[in-house]
Amino acid sequence: VKCPDPCTPERLEAQADAYDVMLRACLAHPGVCTSFETWGFTDKYTWLVGSRCPGAAECHPLPFDEQYRAKPAAQRVLARLQSGL
Repeated sequence: VKCPDPCTPERLEAQADAYDVMLRACLAHPGVCTSFETWGFTDKYTWLVGSRCPGAAECHPLPFDEQYRAKPAAQRVLARLQSGL
């Protein structure tokens, strides 16, 4: 879920909302959705840079930032998993 530069607090919240909506849908359909995955966990090693992130130098798509700190998306995913639907 891309959060293009500048990845403002508002964009981070929108990213967290997107992760939450997708995870909620997955949890609501356990027979259909059997896995919830991201392509990595930290923006430090994301493949979405340069030409793969049109309009921005970086996309910051993953739940943890470049310093391995949890972003709102990570916190929201954890809260959703702890609470269920």
